Order: sequence, then structure tokens, then C-alpha cells
Amino acid sequence: MNVSRHAPVAPLLRRGRAPSQPVPRARVACKSEIFQVRECRSQRFTMHEALSLSIRAVCCATVSLGVLLSNSQPAGATAAENCEELRAQASAVVFHVAHYPYPSKLRIHLDFSAVPQPDAFSQARLELFDPSGEIIARHEVEYPDPSRPLDQVLAVSPLETGSYVAKVHLAGRHTCDPLPTLERTFAFREFEWMRNSLGESDQPIPPFVPVAASNRSVEVVDRSYQLDISGLWQQIESRDQPLLARPIAIEAVVDGRSVDWSISRPSTLVSASTSEARLESLLRSDSLSLEVRQRYELDGFVLVDLLLDGPPDLRIEKLDLVISLRPEAATLFNAITDGARRHLGSTPEGGGTVWTSTMTPGRELPAGFVPYLWLGNEERGLAWAAESTRDWLVQEGTPLQELRRDASTTQLIVRFVTEPQRLARRRHISFVLQATPAKPRPPSWRGWQLTCASLPFPKRICPLGSGLYWGAETSYGDVYPRARDGSMLEQLANARSEGVPFGADKVDQWLDRHDVAEPTRRASARASLLAANGWLATRPDVAIAYVNPHGSAVHDEYLTFVDEWSLLPFGDRAGGDVQPNLQNPIQSTRSFHDFALWHLNALLDSGAIDGFFFDNTYLRASFDHVVGPAYVDDDGNLVPGVDLMGLREFLRRAQTLVYEKRGEWLNLVHMTTTPIAPVHVWAGISLDGEIHYGGRPYPERFPPTYLRAASLGTSTGTVPVYLPGLE
Repeated sequence: MNVSRHAPVAPLLRRGRAPSQPVPRARVACKSEIFQVRECRSQRFTMHEALSLSIRAVCCATVSLGVLLSNSQPAGATAAENCEELRAQASAVVFHVAHYPYPSKLRIHLDFSAVPQPDAFSQARLELFDPSGEIIARHEVEYPDPSRPLDQVLAVSPLETGSYVAKVHLAGRHTCDPLPTLERTFAFREFEWMRNSLGESDQPIPPFVPVAASNRSVEVVDRSYQLDISGLWQQIESRDQPLLARPIAIEAVVDGRSVDWSISRPSTLVSASTSEARLESLLRSDSLSLEVRQRYELDGFVLVDLLLDGPPDLRIEKLDLVISLRPEAATLFNAITDGARRHLGSTPEGGGTVWTSTMTPGRELPAGFVPYLWLGNEERGLAWAAESTRDWLVQEGTPLQELRRDASTTQLIVRFVTEPQRLARRRHISFVLQATPAKPRPPSWRGWQLTCASLPFPKRICPLGSGLYWGAETSYGDVYPRARDGSMLEQLANARSEGVPFGADKVDQWLDRHDVAEPTRRASARASLLAANGWLATRPDVAIAYVNPHGSAVHDEYLTFVDEWSLLPFGDRAGGDVQPNLQNPIQSTRSFHDFALWHLNALLDSGAIDGFFFDNTYLRASFDHVVGPAYVDDDGNLVPGVDLMGLREFLRRAQTLVYEKRGEWLNLVHMTTTPIAPVHVWAGISLDGEIHYGGRPYPERFPPTYLRAASLGTSTGTVPVYLPGLE
């Protein structure tokens, strides 16, 4: 039996909250344990089990930490009147539950904000019932401040397929039996694709080469990272050219004094394989320690963890990462937040501070934080990225990043501390560095052409630009054909291999079999399949199928994993949140990767498809802190983050799978205005230009500096293609 301490939170959604979402407002302290009691079956014991009080206590007891919140009672009110009032108020309590199947966690949310007298309640007890009606988990909640919503994450045993009921029983200051029971249901289903390993090979696929590492250097294809004894970067080279004007530094001020780091443990290679290398070092000052951990991957991606530790009362006033680039290596600039179609820019001219992060606001991210920055030129550059401001000591709205220029250097400064604060606890700050280009292009890339027309190009790549073209039920939310019926893919594969389109009657029969009768939907599906039939009959060299890594239709998998995939907490399991185009926005999590890749693998095996057209590969803000990039800060606020690591991992596995099946980099990423090296390196083609439609000349709509900084594909090593952008 597992016993896990949960992480209590009752967060504030800082930005981007949907009107229908609950509004947690403050963290609630909680010390209770979560006991998983599946084996106990609602505390039913045999006489033999009862002989051991310790077994009984461990297996079936929960820690009751209910707190009496109010001793007040309305003057002159009878007990019956008090109970009637209490029952009426209990009906106004909002209860939400979210189930996360992969990590086996349950998130509960109670909000008393609509209750006139929330302090009339003293405690809440959660019970989870399995499909047979047996209690499999019980938890009593400490609730010290009912004026603030309660949000807690509980560990539960892995569930079996079936429908589950979560009930919350409220207790009041006075004994009033019964009070209304708050109830939520959710379903779990086991799928054959769960926890598969498709695309997870750690063997380098060309053009990547094995990582070569020592205590002081790491080399990957076309780039090298040189470290000094401290483990910080002395120089970074791309294609034999140095990028840094000075070594990268971490500057700190503590209690009014600049920190002079000494080396407690020099840079050491702690593990190495063909696909990655890990290095560690430890720096110290009189009162502060800084452990630097680095993980280098095949594409030059470096995940950096800074572990900052010292006395809790230590006043830390500054912690800056200072990256000094040679001016000629930093003529172009990209600052990318959450969303797409608005990241236009090059390195600002002038001297001193020429840009701060408050000048590039995000949609839902904290003001002043930009998750992706790149400085470079047409040939090479250096990217910095972070999913969130987790463990930073910053004030929202202040610039967290700054660009400074003088005659000898262009400096990118990342400020992990923007206002003097107590260290309070150990801090774990993560960010990414990556020299570009992240990989070389294929030698013949200039002969690649994105078209379905029968034209004499050396490599003709036909994009099936929505799910309807390859038999999906929706345009933008599916990864398998209608009813998982692959027979239409077989027809498309035959048309492609034989160079002869099949008859329209086969499309009609297939749609009839799946009861597609509504006129508008049928016309769209029919026209799309007939168009794909004609295109593939021209026998293109490559056919790629549309997939949305940030969207999902409402299907059996979605209904099970809605909480694990949703960008916002407590999504509608009935599909009520569905958008007009029949897809819901999602975050890129491991369970979604496994689900999508299982079915994409079947598309590859059909013979109709060679790769994938991944749409919406920009950064999305997520408010999920259980499996997503969001976090709860020290004040109890929920702070969103972007799913950079999840999106990168999905595209990495997808491209590895395609290479294993086809031996080429055939995936396309639609990245309009957002060339993100750690993400888009894991594709062969990048599509831009879905912006500034109209009849104006191209130079007016797309300034040359923007095209050079965003559209060339040089930083990601992708073959660049462009939409016409005409109306």
C-alpha cells in the first residue's frame, strides 16, 4: 500500500482564466496524509486482520484534521433553523474533481465563495467509490480558512476501467444530519496504447552524431560547448565560429554584497551515452551555494538546473544570468511568448538597454516573462528558453529579461531575482540553452517542393491539410479515421501506388457505413476524400497528413484523459467545452504522446502516409500544475507556464518514428512566426506565412529582417516553405 504526502494548493489563476473556470485564490496549508485503501474495501476486516491494530491503522485509517472554524450561532435561532440554513448554504458550495491516470493522482477543489456564511462549515470528507460502489479512498480535509478555495492533489491507487464517483460530505458547527452531499463522476478506461515506447530510440538518427563529452567540453553535430572549471560556459562555437564575446556568468548580490563564487566541486562528467551527457559542478560563497546541473542532448539542447541554497533568512538581491554575444553573431533577434502570428523583430538598434521583456507581452503568461529568446544571424545563433518562472524571486510586471548593446558585445541578461527577498528555502531554477543551427539540412533540400500538383520537382511533398482528407471525423482534432476504420486509408494507398484514383462510389459507401448523413458534414467529408484521392493518384514522392498536437476531438480517450490534457483545470467531461471546429485545446503530455503516436504509427503502416503536418506548434500557456508546466508560488498563486518540453518530446518521438519507418526527415511543423529551436529541430520542414494576408507587396507585409530571423529555417535546420498569403 502506498502512502504519499500530497502537495496542497489553492491557487489564483493570474491570467487567461476562462469565465467558467473556478477561481482559487490562496494556498491552504495541509498536513494530512493520503491513504490508499483499495485493498481495505471500505474498512471491512477479517478477524485475523483485526488482531493487528498497526495493520488496521496503516491500511484503513485516515488522518482527521478537521478544524472548527466558528463558534458563533445566530441569536435566537433554533437548532432546526440552523440546520435548514446550513443545508441551503451547503448546496452553494462548488466541488470539482480531476483525475490524472498516468501519475495516479486525484485533484479536488472546493469553493465556498458563493456561500453567505462559509465559516458555518467545519470540515469536509472525500470518498471515492469504484464501479461496484465500494469506497476505495477516503480523505478528511483540514480547512482553516473557508473564505479561500481549497485545492489539493491526492495520490490514489491505479484505477480499473469503469465509472467512478467522488463524494464530498460536509460537516457543520452543529450536528445536522444529513447535509447535502456534493458529487462528481468521472470515467476511466484502459487503452492498449497506454505507456508505449514508439519513437523513444536513443540512437542518433542522421544527421545527428553521438554526443562527445568530457569534464570541460561537449560536442554535438556542428557545435561545441566549452566549459571552465566552474561548469559555466567559457565559449560556445557553431560551425567553427565563436558566439560568445565573454564567458557566460551568473552574478549574485546577497545582503548588499556581490557574491564571489569559489569552486567547491569542479565541472564533472557524471554520465554519458550516445544520446546525452550530464555534467555537474558546485559553487559556493560565504552564505550561498549554487549547484549547476546540465544535460546535453543530440541536437545541442542543454537543460540547465540551478540549485540555490542557503539560510532561509538570507536576503538575496540579485541573481542574473549574463550571456555576452559577439555583435556580429547577434544581428537578428526573436522574442517568442505564448501564441502565434505576432512575433516580428530583429535586434533593436542603439546602445544601452535596447529591449526589455515587458516590450513583448504574452497572452496569458505573467507580465514581464518571455519564455523563448534567440539571438543570431542567418547562419548561427544562441537560444535561451524556460517553461516558467518557477522558483524565481520576481515581481510580475517588472522586466525579467533585458537586451543591452555596446560596441563590443550584445548582452542578454536574464534576471531570476528582481526585488530583494528572503531566500526562504532551496530554489530550483531551470532553463535551456541551445546553439543553432540545431542540425544541418539535407543536402538536396532546395529540390523539395510542397505541392500536390503533378509537377516535375525532385521531391514533391503533398500535404493533406486537414483530417478530413485522410478520413478523420473532424478537421483538426483526430489522429485516427472514423470509427478507427482504416479501409479508406487502404483505398488511398492503392490510388497512390497504382496512380489511378478510385471511384466516388467507394467514398459514398464508406460514409454510409459510418452514418454520415448531415448534408454539410457529408459534403465536406466527401469533397475532401475525393480531393485526396486525386492528389495521391498523381503519385507524390511524400504524403503528409494533418495532425494537431494542441487539439483533440471528444472521443473515448479524451473523456478519460480530459483532466490530464486540458490547458485549464477541470474541463467539461461531457464535451461541452468543444469549439466550433470540434477540437478542444490541450497541452502536450506523455499520455497524449502515447495516444497520438500509437495511431499515427497505424497511418504510416497504411502506406498512404509518409509523415505528418503538425499544426499549431507554437507555445501554449497551461494552467495545470499536476502534469503541466504551471506551478504554485510561495504566496499560493497559480502561475501558468508553456509546454515547451512536452511539445519538444512529442515532435522528437514523432520524427524518430517517421525516420525509423521512412529513413527521412519528412514531418512538417506549422510554426507561423515562432521558430523555436528546441522544438522545431525535430522536424524536416517548417511552414510560415499564415499572417498578413492581402494584396500588398511582400516586402511591405514581411520585412526582410523578419524573414531572416523567423522564416529561413536556418536556426532549426528545416526546409523552409511559405504560404502564399493572398486574398
